[in-house]
Amino acid sequence: LKDLPNILARRREYGLWLRGHLTPLKNIDLQQIPEGVQSNFQNFSVRLGWANEETLMTMVDILKSLGVEAKRYFYPLLHKVQPPPMDALPCSEALVSNHLCLPLYSRMRHNELLTIRDAITRLAHDEG
Repeated sequence: LKDLPNILARRREYGLWLRGHLTPLKNIDLQQIPEGVQSNFQNFSVRLGWANEETLMTMVDILKSLGVEAKRYFYPLLHKVQPPPMDALPCSEALVSNHLCLPLYSRMRHNELLTIRDAITRLAHDEG
């Protein structure tokens, strides 16, 4: 635990680097970080504005073929798997239909960050 500040600092550095490279993309939305707030980048999600629940898994497969192990954002929704099922939660359902979590770890090589950046950039350009 004594190395936790360094671990978080590295992950924050990686997250800020990715944000800087992905923010200009037209078809990608990133989580807003309010001024004065410092994210620990526990999750690095991107919203693919053109995606829907049907196409999102195709995007996951495309990213995997490009060397990026992305996953769906907070999926499956707990209200759909916990008995008894709850009523629809439209905001949650909309969120998971077009959000992906990108890999972000406490130790990454620069070429891994480049792979993530390049894969997301390719998806944004292919769909834009």
